[in-house]
Amino acid sequence: MTITLEAKQLRAIAVEAKDVATSSGGSAPIFSNVLIREEAEGRVVFVATDLDTAIERQLVAVRGDLARAPLRTTVSAKYLADITAKLPKDAQVKLEHADGKLKLTSGRARFVLSTLPAEDFPAFPRADWDADFEIGGNALAELYDRLNFAISTDATRYYLGGIFLHRVEIDGQAMLRAAATDGHRLARAQIPLPEGAEGLPQPGVILPRPALKVIRGLIDHMPPDTEDTPRTIGVAVTSSRAEFDFGKGEHGETRFTCKLIDGTFPDYARVIPTSNDKLLTVEKAALREAVARVATIISDKTRVVKLQLAGELVTVSATSVEAGQATEEVPCSWTGGPLDIGFNAAYLQDVLGAIESDTVAAEIQDAGASTLWRADKDPDALFVLMPVRV
Repeated sequence: MTITLEAKQLRAIAVEAKDVATSSGGSAPIFSNVLIREEAEGRVVFVATDLDTAIERQLVAVRGDLARAPLRTTVSAKYLADITAKLPKDAQVKLEHADGKLKLTSGRARFVLSTLPAEDFPAFPRADWDADFEIGGNALAELYDRLNFAISTDATRYYLGGIFLHRVEIDGQAMLRAAATDGHRLARAQIPLPEGAEGLPQPGVILPRPALKVIRGLIDHMPPDTEDTPRTIGVAVTSSRAEFDFGKGEHGETRFTCKLIDGTFPDYARVIPTSNDKLLTVEKAALREAVARVATIISDKTRVVKLQLAGELVTVSATSVEAGQATEEVPCSWTGGPLDIGFNAAYLQDVLGAIESDTVAAEIQDAGASTLWRADKDPDALFVLMPVRV
């Protein structure tokens, strides 16, 4: 039972398996291990799970002894990750299983690791999917990047701890809409509904933040888009689980499965303002840099910047008892009368960072009402930010 693999491929799955295994906390020892299962034609499957998520990767190996039974065991994901991290990137790694031990050899380095039986490794059964479709890797990455900052980290509001995916119809066109909120800010983005996603469970599904983080990292390891072969991800969903098939990438063929958040996402449409009658238009980079500079003097307790809107200037200011004052003027277009409005500096920076355009537009009613931010002339993404008293 001997196989040989590239160290860089083994390192990649070992690190991802370690992350999954670590999330299982103090559960049974088998959850700290990664399953190694040799299959036909030199294929080797690695699986790690904490029962909430599972990652499976298939690599191609060179089998050493064709007369022996296929390698099938589990070994500590942590030790496998830590060992392979210290090997040369272009090294070859030989794995040999015998007498309840996994022998790892690379060059002159040799390790003998304890194992647990593969039969004890938990199965993550396949499901009968309600929706099965393909989505562009870039599109999915963009949805995550735009919404990630608004996902709640409050464990008591667990149903806000992810991105809400649901179907909507706008002017006769079906759309896949994503939303996230932590109660202070809200982010929403949408793309045309992929073919096959019509069966997405209603009112929608909530993908948890930890799973989304893994998915985003796996997208980065997919082959780059080409004109003939854009990178796509297979997505299959039920009301309780989702599976993402990344196909063949630089580190092998990867499939990721996760449980969905069992909860009801709030009717977020109620907090999106529809009657804000004043419009601020400003260069995004100029405003973002001004906020960053002015916020330098703010203490962690206040973290508030004030925007003074008047005519063709927005004056960004902050006051600190310990440090003093800071102001900076930024050219803008403002359709209302003079208005002072305050925002949490970090929250405002998050919104500006998620907007993908040179110019941003903010619809404002007054200093106490929620504000609506979006890329200038972009109907597919919007952001709601609550002001704070100044």
